[in-house]
Amino acid sequence: MTTLDRACDGSECDRLIAVGSERMLSAFRKAASDKVRVRLWREAAAEVKDLNDGELGERLAPHFR
Repeated sequence: MTTLDRACDGSECDRLIAVGSERMLSAFRKAASDKVRVRLWREAAAEVKDLNDGELGERLAPHFR
């Protein structure tokens, strides 16, 4: 979260996308500062650890169109 806070402070990001399990997203939301939460554009609950790049793209595309 420190890295994200620094990126927000330095105007290095306008929008953030979070992808992970429901458990991870819940922990992310709880740990995120207000400046990170404001930039959270989309999130997708998905088990992605075993997917290759192509599978990941296919799985997430509908969430971010």
